[in-house]
Amino acid sequence: MRVSALFAALVLAAQFAHAAPDVFTLQTQAMRGDMMAQYQLAQYYQQQDEYSQAETWFEQAAKQGYAPAQTQFAWYRYAVQDYDSAAQWYAAAAEQGDAEAQFNMGLLHERGDGVAQDGQTALNWYMQAAAQHYPQAQTRLGWLHEQGVYVGKSSVQAAKWYEKAAKSGYADAQFNLAAMHDEQGNYRTAATWYAKAAAQNHAKSAFNLAVLYQQGLGVKKDSAKMRELLQQAARLGLEEAEAALK
Repeated sequence: MRVSALFAALVLAAQFAHAAPDVFTLQTQAMRGDMMAQYQLAQYYQQQDEYSQAETWFEQAAKQGYAPAQTQFAWYRYAVQDYDSAAQWYAAAAEQGDAEAQFNMGLLHERGDGVAQDGQTALNWYMQAAAQHYPQAQTRLGWLHEQGVYVGKSSVQAAKWYEKAAKSGYADAQFNLAAMHDEQGNYRTAATWYAKAAAQNHAKSAFNLAVLYQQGLGVKKDSAKMRELLQQAARLGLEEAEAALK
């Protein structure tokens, strides 16, 4: 058994080494124009907080038409408020079906950054990203329906989109869905979704769940649990929680 386990470990190590070339190899391949090596090298530099190098290699891969690299390079351009360039690269990736880029194209059109401000175009991009199960886009669609922006106001549609994203584990959607149920008096369901988001260190969810425990709404009244959740929210920097603990 020990020999078999050792052999399996060696095989896994060899596979990992093959899957993740060393930096020197990546640099060599990237300088020869290998698109995937350029992208992986950019990711490596990004993980090392060497953002200038990361941007350089994302750009090289982006220019070869690799959509994920185009999306990353667009983010770097947006970060320095080069909105025209950001829009150009997000559009290039979005047209190839990159969901993250499609979502960001929606945001650009909502804000008018580098493109014409157009709510319906934003909505169309969000729909394309949501169709690929991109949780941020689903959550944005939920908010637009909840507020009645660009679409008819509908709590049913809002809850539908929030739930899609919430089920994929997206904490912001879990919080928004919980808050809707909370406002409607569905406290048990609200508590369930707040708890899921709080488990991901979503500060407002921890705080709102603490309130439910304080009042015994949807959960059994529990002052110890309430305090634990308030402390969690306070550690995450939520001022309301800090004030409640004083």
